[in-house]
Amino acid sequence: MRKRLKIIISLLGMLLAAGILIGLRLADSGPAAQTVNAAPAAASDSVRSAARSVRAKKRKPVRPDASNPKQKIAYLTFDDGPSGMTPKLLAALKGCRVRATFFVVGIQAEKYPGALRQIVRGGNVVGVHSWTHKYSYIYKNMQNFSADFNELKDYIKKETGIAPNVCRFPGGTNNTVYRHYSSGPIMRQAVSLTHHLGFAYYDWNVSSGEASSVPPSKAAIVRTVVSQCENKRTAVILFHDTENQGYVDAVPEIVAKLRSMGFAFDTLSPQNPPKFRAKGVRFKAR
Repeated sequence: MRKRLKIIISLLGMLLAAGILIGLRLADSGPAAQTVNAAPAAASDSVRSAARSVRAKKRKPVRPDASNPKQKIAYLTFDDGPSGMTPKLLAALKGCRVRATFFVVGIQAEKYPGALRQIVRGGNVVGVHSWTHKYSYIYKNMQNFSADFNELKDYIKKETGIAPNVCRFPGGTNNTVYRHYSSGPIMRQAVSLTHHLGFAYYDWNVSSGEASSVPPSKAAIVRTVVSQCENKRTAVILFHDTENQGYVDAVPEIVAKLRSMGFAFDTLSPQNPPKFRAKGVRFKAR
């Protein structure tokens, strides 16, 4: 009887020891172990998140400090579009991590539905140029000028959801062609009208020359722009958004060369460039 009792007690002891051991192993595989196992996954997520942040910063254009007089700033501007080349131009700008200002023509925008929305989605600015771009109509009288201007202003707002606040007159404010169609001070009146509507007008102080009757080569466009920017701290560069492939191909090289000269890039607005920078691109209307 005593021997049986000893055997039973011994078996119970062995079972108890085995239970304790199993309990310890289960504890090791519990929340603490799961936390340890989760650490590599969390670290991996952190690395991926950091990589995404770096890629986003690389894609994001850098906005310069326009109020810093020592900072060289270039403003790329494109007139007369949109055109069939606009998507390639936008891709080139995105690849260079720069934004530009597009002074568009209404009848062109109607030919390329959705182009204005595509322009602003890339962070670029759409400004008023002209609905018709017909000097004989626009500059005949203020009634025509106002109708042309407001038609495009309203169209841009409808298409993009953004009210434009910058403009460029066909030919610029210093053009003399308007005198063939109007004997009065229509340019001064036009400037006054746009100011009343809350717009800032901008001419240019660098011309790419790509709109000549014989389109220049890519290399010629690059040389023309870079040479005119050499002694400037503020460069408002005139291009035309037309079907000429040359200016699109020239943009990346122009951006690279101007950056090597210390230029940053920005878009135009009523506040940018500030007054001390705008002296060379807001001329006195004749």
